[in-house]
Amino acid sequence: MMDRSDSDLPPKLLQGRQAFEQWRSQQETRCRLPDHLWSLAVRLAREYGVSKTAKTLRVEYNMLKKKSLLMQIPSPDRPAPPVPPGAFLELRTNATQDQFECIIDCQRSLGQMIRIQLKGPHWPDVTGLCERLWGTSE
Repeated sequence: MMDRSDSDLPPKLLQGRQAFEQWRSQQETRCRLPDHLWSLAVRLAREYGVSKTAKTLRVEYNMLKKKSLLMQIPSPDRPAPPVPPGAFLELRTNATQDQFECIIDCQRSLGQMIRIQLKGPHWPDVTGLCERLWGTSE
């Protein structure tokens, strides 16, 4: 079925709508969308926006927005994209984990080195810790 507004839609969105409609026409009763259709919807939402994609594909806006955000989070199946050398990397703690563990190697210009192994529920002030260990705090 072609609306007047269909002529305004990009070809990728029209193809996405056709894929959704074809799948829906093959279902006897209402059931959950398969993962491959959600993946398609998320890719289209990244390119054309969540609102326009949800309306075109006839999916619930909040569910598409939630899935779009979840698919940005790395998982064991889908590792994080590589970080280019010299780029800033922000480390965030996972709110669902109670503990964290890391090893930090610090080296002064004269060659002195400190290795700090941290385990626990809180991030300490690493800069302050290094200054106290080296005796350079103010």
